[in-house]
Amino acid sequence: GSGLGTSSILGATLLGTLDRIAGHATDPAHIARGTSLLEQMISTRGGWQDQVGGLWGGIKLCTTRAGIHQVPDVAPITPPASFTRALHERAVLFYSGQRRMARGILETVVMRYLRGERAVLDSRARLVDGAHAMAAAITAGDLDEFGRRLAEYRELKRTVDPASVTPLLEAPIDALGRDVASWSFAGAGGGGFVILLCRSTGAAERVRAQLN
Repeated sequence: GSGLGTSSILGATLLGTLDRIAGHATDPAHIARGTSLLEQMISTRGGWQDQVGGLWGGIKLCTTRAGIHQVPDVAPITPPASFTRALHERAVLFYSGQRRMARGILETVVMRYLRGERAVLDSRARLVDGAHAMAAAITAGDLDEFGRRLAEYRELKRTVDPASVTPLLEAPIDALGRDVASWSFAGAGGGGFVILLCRSTGAAERVRAQLN
């Protein structure tokens, strides 16, 4: 319920460990597929994004081709050192105090997609475009554009499932005021951890103090 993909990453870790014990080659793509199957078996309804996030290090852009068999293509992104430094200084990760399991949100999104709801289909296309635009912003070292895309991502998630962002969860962020430039929930939303991008290093220090 943290929003950090830990169920998928734990599953991937266990499968990788079993591969090594059995003397098999540890192939991240194979483990990612196995983790997807595992999550369906135990009814957590996971996809492939979270285990890819854990199996391949660093910042990356992940894509797949259409079809039942999803084979992620992982492209590493190398940001300028100035971007990485500014992100460390201005980003704050905090726990909302609200746990959530992604299954309910994922089931809602999939059902709305299968019904062909226009808002969900339009949001899907914008989410894909936004991922590529965010990758370009990171490559260019543009933290402000990164922040704008982060906010857009949050609002698109709200469109595909309004329950993913609730007034109860927004209230503590609103209380932080203008020090917060952009934010989004980690994972599918509805609880868990929140990433905040503050307007400056000083703003981040004030936000951390207020949250503490």
